[in-house]
Amino acid sequence: MNPFAGYLALVVGHTRNRPGAAGVYPISSSEYEYNNGLADMIQTYANMRGHHVEIFHRDGVSIDGAYKGVAEWEADAVCELHFNAFNGNVKGTETLYSDKDDTKRVLEKEFANFVQEEMCRVFGRQGRENRGLKNRPLSRGERGYWNVNQLFGIPSILIEPFFGDNKEEARAAVEYKQELAEAIVKGFERWKSLIAYERGLVDTPDTPDTPDTPDTPDTPDTPDTPDTPDTPDTPDTPDTPNT
Repeated sequence: MNPFAGYLALVVGHTRNRPGAAGVYPISSSEYEYNNGLADMIQTYANMRGHHVEIFHRDGVSIDGAYKGVAEWEADAVCELHFNAFNGNVKGTETLYSDKDDTKRVLEKEFANFVQEEMCRVFGRQGRENRGLKNRPLSRGERGYWNVNQLFGIPSILIEPFFGDNKEEARAAVEYKQELAEAIVKGFERWKSLIAYERGLVDTPDTPDTPDTPDTPDTPDTPDTPDTPDTPDTPDTPDTPNT
């Protein structure tokens, strides 16, 4: 029995009609398609570990509606799935979050840090390829701020594990997709262990202390892929009779 089993919500970034960045071969698909598959892999692995995982989509309900569903499901934590793209040359992994000062009292930055560390381990990130944590307080209005500020009592992060338009990154994203799925679950488990320790439920956290990944500013030569607003699905136009 897993003593740190919990409820993890996954939000698939973008929508079927606005699928986000395009990944080159061998991804050969959009963020939306790749991350639907990744979400299924995370759910399967997490279920094996004793967790409950629910997958939420923004199709037809927008960002607000997806996170309303997360809140109603009463998740312990939520992770929104994306990948980056820029000019075909940039590499790196980053994680967005909002609650730097722990005003929610749910250790959101620590959750972001654990997931970032686990993803960087999968891709062997060193130096600048570990693009760090990106703080997105609501007042700054930067890309992703609306996503990670939807919920108050639930830690919310948004991950960008790789650049899908970089050929080397795309190969790694396909080759290590299962490991990436497991990394997100491992980060969640580390956070659950720390929460249990902070609340006096266990004597020591299950994972050793590691230094926090520092917040890093967005570098001007590698801007974030813009997150375009969701648009409602439109019904198919009915066939018109021949005249």
